[in-house]
Amino acid sequence: MVATAFVVIGCQTQPKKQSEMIQPALTNQQLINLYSQSLEMRWSTPKGYTGTSEYEPNGTGIVEWGKGDHAGQWRISGNTVCTQWEGVREGREKCFRLVEVAPGKYNYYDVNGIYEGDGVVIH
Repeated sequence: MVATAFVVIGCQTQPKKQSEMIQPALTNQQLINLYSQSLEMRWSTPKGYTGTSEYEPNGTGIVEWGKGDHAGQWRISGNTVCTQWEGVREGREKCFRLVEVAPGKYNYYDVNGIYEGDGVVIH
């Protein structure tokens, strides 16, 4: 009984990882509003990748970065935006939550709340 209480208390006192999402993500309607017009974002990741992504209202887009330009698709699923680019992530889709940290500036988090990078609207 004492060991169990110690484990529970230990779990409760662990600090959150600094990279975890702590602010509320954009809602479904906010994402729809953001992506309802042509949108271009400049982004960077913790791994040092940088580039731009262009999103068209019809769900198509292009990502441009140091490894070339790749066409792809995007969609909104609930409170996430999901992207799938040819030649990126082996063509697998990945969904992100966006947190607006300043007007036109967003932090991206994976569906588990882990920080994936930031982006700034440039068009």
